[in-house]
Amino acid sequence: GVAHRIEVSGPDRFGRLKQESESLWARVRTWQHPMAAAGPPRLVGGLAFSAGSSSRAPWEEFGDGAFTLARWTYWRTGRRCALSLAIACDGSDEAGRERVLDELDAVFGALKAAGQEAPEWPNDQPLRRPVEARQLPYDRWKAHIRQIQTAIADGDFLKIVATRRCDLTLESPVDDVDVLGRLMSEAKCTHFAFRRATSSFVGASPEMLFYKVGQALQTQALAGTLRRTGTGQ
Repeated sequence: GVAHRIEVSGPDRFGRLKQESESLWARVRTWQHPMAAAGPPRLVGGLAFSAGSSSRAPWEEFGDGAFTLARWTYWRTGRRCALSLAIACDGSDEAGRERVLDELDAVFGALKAAGQEAPEWPNDQPLRRPVEARQLPYDRWKAHIRQIQTAIADGDFLKIVATRRCDLTLESPVDDVDVLGRLMSEAKCTHFAFRRATSSFVGASPEMLFYKVGQALQTQALAGTLRRTGTGQ
């Protein structure tokens, strides 16, 4: 479920995200059980690299930027776990509290059942084979790379990252949770899945932009560029 969602667009999307998230946190009050592992509320989402790029397939449902405060969040750090609930409540809705408690019982029951089951990932289901693949023809791709090389040699650019999109049609439907489960075998990655009405954005990234706890900031740059040792190039 979704307790709150922030959607931003346009060239000022970063500023809008900052303003709307600060406004949200100013209204949030946190209560933590003394025996619970730390699980502060977080917004989870992402932003398009360039404004307007989400107007084309397959990104229409994701927009230029969207961040969500989940209704229920399950945290696990090592052997410590926590469950948090985000809800709009003034404390006077007795019936609403009872509904939340019933929902909590259902969530606890599902977590307990899942903990008693054998792990499903990686599963033994056969891989789905593509029946059609559509991408830029190789000759045009080579011409594109030559244009990039010329532009760099002429001094117009220092670096260009080229990409080639590939659209696959599979022989049967894909379950996004199944894909995420298979990706869990990739160690030392951040695994993610964002689901919309008819689309899911799923992946496993080895890169960490930054990680901040208090005054400590960590970052990791895997796609950096440096000269080859001893060559001057």
